[in-house]
Amino acid sequence: MPKQSKSADKRIRLTLDLTPKQFAKLQGLEEETGATKAEIVRNALRLYTYIAERAFAGDSFRAVDKQGKSADVVLVELT
Repeated sequence: MPKQSKSADKRIRLTLDLTPKQFAKLQGLEEETGATKAEIVRNALRLYTYIAERAFAGDSFRAVDKQGKSADVVLVELT
């Protein structure tokens, strides 16, 4: 009897339309990180989900550089 796969193992294929600039950014991330384009998109979705959940809960975000200087991160589409 064949082994049943877990629902987490099932994949759905997705086609994206990107501008040449967006695609170049994706390729650059692929080269810089060693991750595949699919891994980058999956990681971006996880990060976006976390940020959206926190933003909807009323949290704010700050970016801090190496010198300790911080700036508010404004999430226009999530407010």
